Amino acid sequence: MLTCAHVLGDAQQRIWVEFAEGHGVAPVGARLAPEPGSWIPPALHAPESGLDVAVLALEQDRPRLDPALLGRDLPADRRTLRATGYTVHHEAGLTLFATLGGPHGRWVQLDPVNDPVEEGFSGGAVSTVAEDGAPAEVLGMTVAQVGTATAGQERSYMLPVAALAREVPLVDELSTPGAWDVALRQRLRDWFECDLRPPVELCLVPEGGGRDRTLQHALARAQLVHDCATRDRRRLTEQIAAQLPLGHGRLSAFRTWLLYGGEPPPGIAALPGRPVDLAVLGLDRDPAPHRMLPVLARVRHLGLRVLVVVRGDTPRSEETWRRTESDLLAPGLEQHVRCLLAELRETERYAPPHRPRLADRYAAELRGIAPRWADAHTRVGLLATLAERLRAAVREPSAP
Repeated sequence: MLTCAHVLGDAQQRIWVEFAEGHGVAPVGARLAPEPGSWIPPALHAPESGLDVAVLALEQDRPRLDPALLGRDLPADRRTLRATGYTVHHEAGLTLFATLGGPHGRWVQLDPVNDPVEEGFSGGAVSTVAEDGAPAEVLGMTVAQVGTATAGQERSYMLPVAALAREVPLVDELSTPGAWDVALRQRLRDWFECDLRPPVELCLVPEGGGRDRTLQHALARAQLVHDCATRDRRRLTEQIAAQLPLGHGRLSAFRTWLLYGGEPPPGIAALPGRPVDLAVLGLDRDPAPHRMLPVLARVRHLGLRVLVVVRGDTPRSEETWRRTESDLLAPGLEQHVRCLLAELRETERYAPPHRPRLADRYAAELRGIAPRWADAHTRVGLLATLAERLRAAVREPSAP
């Protein structure tokens, strides 16, 4: 987490971080991060000539919030930016708008559009306004407010990301092109948070780089994470068994069924409540992926949703991807489509007579997606397209 050194005051101080976006999220303790460049206090004389930075490390995993996207390039036009602060009179937060003025040493002046920035904004992000589907981008950090509000004498300033990146290695790393995969971030967020998403998701994510960083951050949303490179199938069965109300007498039968198949043990049912999300990392790094796939199919019988990540760096990667499409993704998508069809039929029972009935049409399309003629990859594509149209119809029954 990035803030101003003068906000922290003392490099040894422990502070509590509250997340305004996460209602009900408990505060998280934080201390100065051990990385180089984590503590650059303001200069005593001419502070605008230097930085004012503290990089904090959270003591617990960050709550399920998206990381800030950092941008080094300042807009050439006078577009409106936004800044948020927590002042004495606005403890719940106050958002103001400004445009960029001229440079002031290493700082850049913020010209207010409505009210000027006041004390309590230091360390807060100055970002673009999200529009036309493009995410907001943080361009700097509010660093100072000088003068008074009388007679228009107040001035406020930000430290641009480009200036921070030159001396703070972490900011340099996270502000380079490709530091985050925005499309993957949105895809995983949608899958984890939307109940209408399919029960199986398959991603190719090479280890290292921005795509992997995006994945690692999204894993905070998963209740169970299994790394095939370091854990075997038996360890996975133990993780899943811990989620079920199994007595000692049924535990052995459950593990045997999950590992080797056969008839499900009596009394084994889907987990109650919202589905549990299981992330399986590096399936192609498992010594025997073809043996793991039936286990994951039986996991689906319990109502768990499964995110499968293929790393793409082993001789088994291509075959693992094809087998996952065939044995796990296509059946999961077909089940998802049938559930959406049932929900659409129920919705159409109570729709006005003039609204078109789409469930029969979509059911006929599903019958046409036959395994006897379509390979797994083609079938997955057709099922995914049909599922997307069904989701739109369920949300808005009059959708074509």
